[in-house]
Formats: sequence, structure tokens, C-alpha cells
Amino acid sequence: MAVQPDLADRVSGQRIKSAAGSKDWLYDTETELGRQDQCLMSDVLRLGGPSMVQTAQDGLNLPQDKLHVLADRNHWEQTPLAAAYRKDRDAASAAMTALNATRDGWKQPLAGLDTPAGINDADFHWPPGSPGSNTEDFHTQTGLSKWISERFWTDEGTFYKDPTPKAAGPTVAAVKALGTPLYGKDPDPHAPGGATGTGTWRNTTPSST
Repeated sequence: MAVQPDLADRVSGQRIKSAAGSKDWLYDTETELGRQDQCLMSDVLRLGGPSMVQTAQDGLNLPQDKLHVLADRNHWEQTPLAAAYRKDRDAASAAMTALNATRDGWKQPLAGLDTPAGINDADFHWPPGSPGSNTEDFHTQTGLSKWISERFWTDEGTFYKDPTPKAAGPTVAAVKALGTPLYGKDPDPHAPGGATGTGTWRNTTPSST
């Protein structure tokens, strides 16, 4: 589509002036907050335990205002997601206890039986993974114990971390090379946009990994 150069320049200039004179870009809009809440719930669906997954799935079916309440990042304040996390952690702890009880139960039918020839007493009467044994139990060998313990030891803050990678060194250098000549000086309060247009440059410049 062809556009007259002078018209394009005027439109572009109006947009730049509008952006420089507004502080709205400093804050997340309702749409942006909604998208962040959806992303959080999507991460929980991928990384969380059964209770957290159910909570996240229910949340994605809610209106935006109710989803935002459910996606409260202050998980230390007894939020629904925090409650679901603790429920999953308690379930993992109970599952590990049950696995250990199953392992210990395997030796009961052998109690009192004579040790067959060609095998020592510990190998016959004690299942693999028993206390003092240098072998792994069957649950560990199959990976079940590891899967459950990882659920128990998953840090709650993991679900709330921003997965967006930081800019690499060359990208940071390129942004600074372009922006510093324009915005690196102290803001002129009498210029269009004043401090809004330039004063936040140092705070918004990306840092490298």
C-alpha cells in the first residue's frame, strides 16, 4: 500500500510525541496483566502437581478479573495456588512414606525363614534399599522415587519466575549504542515529554545474562 511520505512523517511524529508525553507505557494494561496471568497458569499446567494443575485449569476458564485474583503472585499470603502447592507437596510426602512402607513390608514374609545356601542373610531377608544397604530399592531403580521427591522438593517460587531470557551481551550493547545518544543525558523538563521521555532510560536499559 502506497503512503505519501509527508503523511507518514506526520503520523509517525504524532505517535512519538504521544508516547513521549504519556506515562502509560510504564504500567501494565489490563490486557497485559491478563496475558501475564494466562502465562502463569500455562506454566503451572506444565510444571505443577495435580492440585496446582486443576487450579490452573479452572482459572483459565474464569473471567479475567477472577483469573487475576487466582493468579496472585503473593503466594506467601495463602493464595489458592499456594494452597494447591502445599496440597501437592503433602501428597508427595505421603507417597514417599508409602513407598518406604512397601519396601519394608517386603521383608516380613521372609522373617523366621532359614537363609538358603549360597546367599548371605542380608541379601535374603532384606530387600534392596533397606537401611544400611548399598543398593537402590526397586522404586529408585525405576525412577518412581525420584519423580515423587522432585515434586516434594520443587521450590514454590519456581512457578512465579519470569522465563523470559535476558538479553545477550551483543544485544545490550546494540540497544545502548542506539539509545544512549538520544536518552543518556539528563532530561530537559522543558522539552516535549520532559523527564518522561528520557529520565527512565537508565532504568529500562536491558542487562545482559
